[in-house]
Amino acid sequence: MAAPTIPNGEEHFFVTQYEGNGAAQRVGRFVPFTDSGVISNSCIFNATTNNYLARTPSSNGSGTTLTFSCWVKRGLLGLRDILYNGNITSNSEHLHFDANNKLNYYEAGGGARKWNYVTTRTFEDTSKWYHIYVRRDTTDSTAADRIQIYVDGERVTAYDTETQPALNATGYWNQTSYGHYLGTTGSASYIRGIGYLAEINMVDGSNPAISTFGLTDTSTGRWIPKALTGITYGTNGFRLQFGSPSAIGDDTSGNNNDWSVNDLVASDLTTDSPTQNHATLNVNPTASGGTLSEGNLKLVTNNTGYNVKYATLKPT
Repeated sequence: MAAPTIPNGEEHFFVTQYEGNGAAQRVGRFVPFTDSGVISNSCIFNATTNNYLARTPSSNGSGTTLTFSCWVKRGLLGLRDILYNGNITSNSEHLHFDANNKLNYYEAGGGARKWNYVTTRTFEDTSKWYHIYVRRDTTDSTAADRIQIYVDGERVTAYDTETQPALNATGYWNQTSYGHYLGTTGSASYIRGIGYLAEINMVDGSNPAISTFGLTDTSTGRWIPKALTGITYGTNGFRLQFGSPSAIGDDTSGNNNDWSVNDLVASDLTTDSPTQNHATLNVNPTASGGTLSEGNLKLVTNNTGYNVKYATLKPT
């Protein structure tokens, strides 16, 4: 039997070449995009050292309205990882992963929480970058919309705890009386295992949409960074890109709201980022023992034998 003839075969088949990290890749004719962004660097925040960034605003920003966006790659699990914090004594506003590896955003004044959101979902994958986006606008007449949290472009709707703020409630972020910290509460005794932070943005006084910061890769279905343009950062807004070892806390938003550096050095900047993800040592097989540090790139053990840790990504 003769081989079948397919007229106009180019209309039925699409030849493509994919070179990647070994993960599955969908192929086909997809709408191209031109506004994807490149993130060149990130900063490692070690659990074993007291390193963090700090800033206290010199003037008050909006107490009701802000947007916070960052990319995070987790380090050690089961610790209280502070992504962003503003606090003084018993008043604080926290965004962190808790000891159960759930995302928690709350504001507490005098010990009572004005709002509190604890996700049902856990975040235990140390091989990937998560995009965290928080929109706060307590002037919104719809209580359920006053605080919106998105992870990788999808709004979180399942919470173990969901305490909504009152209309026009004010927070502590962007206020002069409160020390602001990235990577810690500012306490030297605080235990954390945050890992990597990249492309951190705070917008004071407005709410750029989630689509400002990311978009869906049409070939993989994954949420990826977007080239940032047209953002008005407001009084205390900032952007941290970690582009210079000599200026780790440099604000590149144009506001010059720079951050002071505590115990971070040039080697804490790395090219591991949401657009060029590197393999690290995997924390999840814990039976082999040893202590991981330096962004899960270093393993220390006191055993006389040997310890094994596997990489988070396959070699390519």
